[in-house]
Amino acid sequence: MLDINKFHSKSLAANVSTAVLLPDNYNNVDTVYKPIYVLTTNNPFLNDQKYQEFVNSANIALIAIYPSLDIKKNELLFDSFDTEYDFSKQYQEFIIESLIPNITRLYRLSNKFSDKYLVGIDKTSLLAYTFPLDFTTTFGHLYSINLNVDDFKADFLAYTKSKFDPQVEMNLSLTNKDIQKEIKDILKMFGIISYNDFDTNNLFDTIINII
Repeated sequence: MLDINKFHSKSLAANVSTAVLLPDNYNNVDTVYKPIYVLTTNNPFLNDQKYQEFVNSANIALIAIYPSLDIKKNELLFDSFDTEYDFSKQYQEFIIESLIPNITRLYRLSNKFSDKYLVGIDKTSLLAYTFPLDFTTTFGHLYSINLNVDDFKADFLAYTKSKFDPQVEMNLSLTNKDIQKEIKDILKMFGIISYNDFDTNNLFDTIINII
């Protein structure tokens, strides 16, 4: 069962879409589902039956969040270190304050911290990484795939030291394995609840191993 929704952001002057994938028996039960939110650049579930099969077997909900094609500043939406325009911050605030509350009301999705998962891949991997650090008590589990911070390593490490949430289970796949070790050491030093390296660079392979 796939539902497509659009929500308008006044601050961005554009629409943000969601693709909500639910078990096929959703309308016949009253289950509250653990949600896996996926930050993407488009709808990854369209015409791909394997995602539906996984949702049915795992009894969870998958929610892809992606900007509409009319947004000309897509790249800046995902750049959490851009401070000139703050599009990324506006995007995050819209998702947290408007989009997720609306999606949670429309569907039977758990709003418990420990039940909510966030996944980012490639262009959205940095956005996903900074989400639970900038907005604490939102997502209990983070998966950041193909995170590339080579161009701003010093800023990234300083950010990690100052803005981490020790309650979040963090699962990171960085393109630079040397930086990955530094991040691991930093998070261990500050007592992060759980940190895991993983090598999967594929969205589906990551999702099926989450739950």
